[in-house]
Amino acid sequence: MRHRLFVALNLPLSLQEEIFCLASRYPELPAKWTRKENLHITLQFLGNASEENIGRISESLKKIAQKHAPFHLTTEAVAYGPSRKNPRMIWITLEESPKLRNLWEDISSGLSKSGFSPEHSELTPHITLARINQMLFRQMDAEERASIEEELRLEFPVSSLDLMDSSLRPGGSEYEILESFQLQ
Repeated sequence: MRHRLFVALNLPLSLQEEIFCLASRYPELPAKWTRKENLHITLQFLGNASEENIGRISESLKKIAQKHAPFHLTTEAVAYGPSRKNPRMIWITLEESPKLRNLWEDISSGLSKSGFSPEHSELTPHITLARINQMLFRQMDAEERASIEEELRLEFPVSSLDLMDSSLRPGGSEYEILESFQLQ
């Protein structure tokens, strides 16, 4: 059996609740909003992997987690992304964090050494709120489009990283935590 894997930082439930409420501010946008339980920060997308590869990935992530202490992240803003001119999503950006960058670099390096090519060669930490239907969005007049550039300062703890399995379903993606690794 193949698994569609990624490494993520899952958000505390209280933060998921607070962020999920933002969708109600932009009802006019042609967007598919992320389900509350799916809100997370993707660190690396690994793609399809077999059952036997999961063990190697887990062992690598366990060693990495043991080298990093828990830390805090702070959100920065709600914005169109990855570009304002031709947005594909609505996301929450995060403040620059040296601790997050070090964790991401160790994950990228550790997975490469284990034989996996991480998809993201650049760290762009964000929380995806919605995917925009680009065709419908382009058909809207500029003044009809919501102005989404608002500061959002929320601090939250990061105490673990998770190996996630993504299943594509008719109602959207469903994520399952295969294994959680506590930061030491």
